[in-house]
Amino acid sequence: MVKTLLLNDTSNYHSGCKVVVKELVKKYNITLTVKTHEQITKNSLLKFDKVVLNGEGTLHHNQKNAKKFLTYLDIAQKNNIETYLINSVWQDMSKQYDKILKNLKVLEVREINSYNELKNKHNILSTIKPDQSYFHNVVNLKDFKKIDIYEGGYSSMEVIGYLRKKIKQTAYPSIDIFTQSWEEVVGRLKNSDLLITGRHHEMYAACVAECKFIPFSGNTWKMEGLLNSAGVNIPMNKLLIKEVLSGEYDEEYNKLWLYLRSFK
Repeated sequence: MVKTLLLNDTSNYHSGCKVVVKELVKKYNITLTVKTHEQITKNSLLKFDKVVLNGEGTLHHNQKNAKKFLTYLDIAQKNNIETYLINSVWQDMSKQYDKILKNLKVLEVREINSYNELKNKHNILSTIKPDQSYFHNVVNLKDFKKIDIYEGGYSSMEVIGYLRKKIKQTAYPSIDIFTQSWEEVVGRLKNSDLLITGRHHEMYAACVAECKFIPFSGNTWKMEGLLNSAGVNIPMNKLLIKEVLSGEYDEEYNKLWLYLRSFK
């Protein structure tokens, strides 16, 4: 029996991450997972035939967890274990990991900004595939009351400060991926016209529901990266609520839905 290890199990973070891990466990027939802040010994690592790294939220700016997980991939490769890097951002990372990247069996990033960074800075080609949450099969959605506009969360204090000047934080009913299930978030957005959010997976829930959204930047380029991947001119970091609701950008949103559907 093939034993496969999943590194960077983010399922305890919020419901978007939870469905990502569900998809990866199913797709790669995962035997064991290692949570984001957990360690694994070399001896334990070497018991596996394959090692899959969920790059979600981790591989940027040479942060501590990025170094840890790439070191695990290096150990695995030196011991002839198949390695995979999937569902990843790649931003402002050192070139010291290029050899590890070149020895991967699969290298998938979620958007074109990361693809271009790997190609132009590291001379490495990757495959673009949307976030795994998009592929989660959402069934038996509750029929929520129609709400015109929802407001999600934000990962940037700068963005929060800007929005507090523009709208009251309690102006619209909340979408909260930390307290609501994926099915609830998607179900609510299916009965809404617009989501304002600075959370990556709340944006993806809007994509699943095909609900228009206005995204605000976080700590990486993953939000704008999706829009750039689809080649769409959707308002970003601009609170153009009237323009979006009036249909001014409908063609751009429809292009995004078609782009994402093409991966299914």
